[in-house]
Amino acid sequence: MRHGLAHYNNENIRFDIFHQLARAECDTLMFFYGVVLCVRGLGTIGYLAFISVSIYISLGSTWANILVGVLSAVIDNIPVMFAVLSMYPEMRLDQ
Repeated sequence: MRHGLAHYNNENIRFDIFHQLARAECDTLMFFYGVVLCVRGLGTIGYLAFISVSIYISLGSTWANILVGVLSAVIDNIPVMFAVLSMYPEMRLDQ
């Protein structure tokens, strides 16, 4: 092939996870790592349990889920949803 693409047969192609990770953007990986650390830190300190009890007990599951939906529309969705999933709020199956 003349378009800068080398021709390989199936025996020469192998998957190398380290090569794939080296191609990933470091900023993106650090963002997700920072999100996980921040949410776990809030959980360790006890803020997630406090927020879970405050919102899901006082407002009820439906209104708490609506509030979480509005928050995830305003704030980045990934940290909000990771925080809610880390809270393990008690909800009925229809929620």
